[in-house]
Amino acid sequence: MLGKDVSLLDYLEREGLLSRISDIFVRTLAGSVIGDDFGEGPAKTWLRRNQFDRIFDLAGATDPEIKIFAAFRFPQRQQMEQLSIQVGQHNAEKERLENAVADRINAFRTARRDLTMALRLQLVREADLKDLQSRFSHLRQQLQSVSGADQDSTADKDQKGAKSAASPLETGEPVRTVHNLACVGGTLFNRCLGAMPNTQLLSEVEPLSQLTQSNRFVPADLISLLRFGSRPADDALSVEIFLAGMDVLYRDASSRGLHLILRDHAHSIFCDGPGLQSRLHLRAVLEKTYALRSILFVRHPLASFSSLQVNEWLHFSPPTLDTYAERYLAFLDAHKGVDQMRYEDFLENPEKEMQRACKILGLDYNPEFIDTFSAFSLSGDSGRTGDVIAPRKPRAITEELAQAAEASAAYGKLCKTLQYPIIQPDTELQTTSQD
Repeated sequence: MLGKDVSLLDYLEREGLLSRISDIFVRTLAGSVIGDDFGEGPAKTWLRRNQFDRIFDLAGATDPEIKIFAAFRFPQRQQMEQLSIQVGQHNAEKERLENAVADRINAFRTARRDLTMALRLQLVREADLKDLQSRFSHLRQQLQSVSGADQDSTADKDQKGAKSAASPLETGEPVRTVHNLACVGGTLFNRCLGAMPNTQLLSEVEPLSQLTQSNRFVPADLISLLRFGSRPADDALSVEIFLAGMDVLYRDASSRGLHLILRDHAHSIFCDGPGLQSRLHLRAVLEKTYALRSILFVRHPLASFSSLQVNEWLHFSPPTLDTYAERYLAFLDAHKGVDQMRYEDFLENPEKEMQRACKILGLDYNPEFIDTFSAFSLSGDSGRTGDVIAPRKPRAITEELAQAAEASAAYGKLCKTLQYPIIQPDTELQTTSQD
């Protein structure tokens, strides 16, 4: 044991240990600082395993000076370990704070998005109310203009009775229809139509479409269920079922003061299958029963064909630009006399073009549709994204596609019919085909 007046160094020298370890003590400290790879060898190993243990045995573990000696055995390494622990704790705390901030930001964005959507829907409801008030005022004026008559003549009563029993084709509110092929910007245009006051818009309506066969789980679709049933129905029965459902939908919309708009899915009639189909398209199904107001929405055919390629929606055979042009021409022939609108014009001046669309369809125009259209989600919304309506640069096309455009007689006829150039001026050419 060490006495009160005996220092640790005196003790080591008395025991003959100081001279034996002084030459390797520095090397041991250097090894503890730099790492275990430095100073390895008999001296360090002997010092660690023998002399320190012997010193502790001789002096006793309770002596304060021995404790001090042990504390400074590897001081640098202990400091490094403590720093490493502190750095780990700091990084953990930093990660926790970063996650908390990210959660707050996400919550704020979600709340802002929900609030924006609620405000947009409120604007739509206000526009609906304003339109209903205007229509109610108009009806009241009409009633007041005939209030002076005491009673109608028998002939007038018979005429009114016949009118009340007449079909929607003769007396009712028209059904609005929008017709477009795939990848022409139809969903964006129809979302804007849906933002007009008191409209009820159904997207991708086509009673005789065959594309639904890819999904046989259609529990709410009677026409598809019949098609997949044990005794498949013919087209005539499918049309009858569709018109029966349309009657319910039409009467409900009329009773609520809503304007019914149907956007077709012409792609499944004109661009599906190995050849042109003889099935009736939506307008042909409706025109014998309902008064119609319609728009034909088109886009440069090379741009729409290129988008079909990218989306892998070339459902016709052979999947060439020439075949597509023939199908497009058939689509135009089936809708002769229908007012046309261009996607490019709509992007260039959406307010002006939407006013024109409302005039064609007999709808009240809502100038706030630019701020509210994004609140509406429709089926078929797989193309253009974002809340800003503005022109975009045409998608680059391959040299092979450009050559096909120049060589196809059907495509040339189509561009002439739609009054488009063969290739849009800003279109870039790629040296290799797109994947």
